[in-house]
Amino acid sequence: MNFGEKLKELRELYDYTQGQVAYKLNLTHGTIAHWESGRRKPSYEDIGKLAEIFDVTTDYLIGLTTVPDGEVITKVNVMTRKVPVYGSIPAGTPFEAIQTELDDICVPDQFSRKKDLFGLKIDGESMNKVLPNGSIGIFEKTCHLENGQIGAIMVNGYDATVKKFYRLTDSVLLEPVTHCEGYSPTIIKDGDEPVSIIGKLIWYCADYNFK
Repeated sequence: MNFGEKLKELRELYDYTQGQVAYKLNLTHGTIAHWESGRRKPSYEDIGKLAEIFDVTTDYLIGLTTVPDGEVITKVNVMTRKVPVYGSIPAGTPFEAIQTELDDICVPDQFSRKKDLFGLKIDGESMNKVLPNGSIGIFEKTCHLENGQIGAIMVNGYDATVKKFYRLTDSVLLEPVTHCEGYSPTIIKDGDEPVSIIGKLIWYCADYNFK
């Protein structure tokens, strides 16, 4: 991830708005928006302040390390929170209809602030650049995705899929992210089929032996 993507991820992890981060730094809301979009870069002083706000190192923010707090054993690697993992999403409204709960799975402590998490076992190769076949995707329940975010999506009330989401003028585009040939985006025009967003992807892990 680049700086803007890391900043946005951390901000959402802490449930801060851009305005709240701006207030903490005595800056404008627009400045934070420009940082996240990549249109502007923060000063070294502001990077240091951001590191304090989000309890990470400046090296992590500027891409010199992938470890947020500079330790080999970090809160990224401490697996403390359990969330349910489901094997399928049948017909009906999204969460009342989820069945076939496989097991619970532990997720990193960095997600302890997030509520309403759930896991889905990934079946297929259409997202294998991001989610290998058989892996477990961890999602945060939401009914909204920003363009370019990956989410769990219900189509027609019974077809569940995981795709990169785009809202167009009069339609929704669901894009596969795969190394394999033969997959193409699906465009669903408004009014043709009901489309419901179920959750936003926040993490994934390898499968283990569910019973």
